[in-house]
Amino acid sequence: MPKTTFVPKEMMTYDSVGAFVVSEPTRNTDVAWARFRGRYLHIDRNGQPLHRRSFQRVRPFFAERAAVWQNGLAYHILTDGSPAYVARFRWVGRFKNGQAQVQSLDGEDFFIDLNGVRID
Repeated sequence: MPKTTFVPKEMMTYDSVGAFVVSEPTRNTDVAWARFRGRYLHIDRNGQPLHRRSFQRVRPFFAERAAVWQNGLAYHILTDGSPAYVARFRWVGRFKNGQAQVQSLDGEDFFIDLNGVRID
């Protein structure tokens, strides 16, 4: 798996910042996405990176997981920036009621659980 860009933990100026979204079920409003030097990451309300990884694209956290894209592949990460599961997809949606819609690399749409296991 390719390494992602490290973002230093000192206060920085971001190119853009998303809204602090209410995340279910924890209702955590202390995290937003931010763009820094063409890469995306998650930040806290003090502007500090939530984890040490950056990505080509990110979405807000829902159910303690955020959709990310890296090298053309999509998956979910946990709040510490680590992958929530091993599988990679063409597209991933947000988690709601413990499941997220995904699209496989060969174009099949289906749902996965919080551990990345297909729900049939």
